Amino acid sequence: MAKVFKIIGRTTGIILEWLLIAFFLLAFVIRTSTFQTYLASIATSFLSNELNAKIQIDKVDILFFDRAELNQVYVEDQQKDTLAIIKSLVVTIDLLDLNKQIFSLDKVQLSEGTIKISRAKNTGRYNYAFIEEYFSSDSKSDPKPFDFNINRIELSEIRFK
Repeated sequence: MAKVFKIIGRTTGIILEWLLIAFFLLAFVIRTSTFQTYLASIATSFLSNELNAKIQIDKVDILFFDRAELNQVYVEDQQKDTLAIIKSLVVTIDLLDLNKQIFSLDKVQLSEGTIKISRAKNTGRYNYAFIEEYFSSDSKSDPKPFDFNINRIELSEIRFK
């Protein structure tokens, strides 16, 4: 009987050791830019399919828990024309409170890029309206939306057309 307990104890110890190793490995991998960029490519692929418009991010760096840098952000409208191309987009989070449904950004920095906003002559719709419609909801059964705020936007070498 003592031998069975010894085997069970060792097996449990080995399993816990491997779980701990896997946890630390995952914690390390999540912090790498390569893995973050991979996750962003999955998200942008999903959004591209949902919106029927190309969205692409070449590189993602999440620094600590309150800052993210996206490089080479490209967004097309539904007519396959460039809506935005930004070399660097840096976001600093001020507050994220899931209980109160508050999401506040301290600063959004856009560097070196072009944003093209146009309005269709026949319908009067802006070329970015499909994004707004996708993220808005008309359903009364949906939960209360997040209170979203941006404290400051900084533009550096951004051209608007």
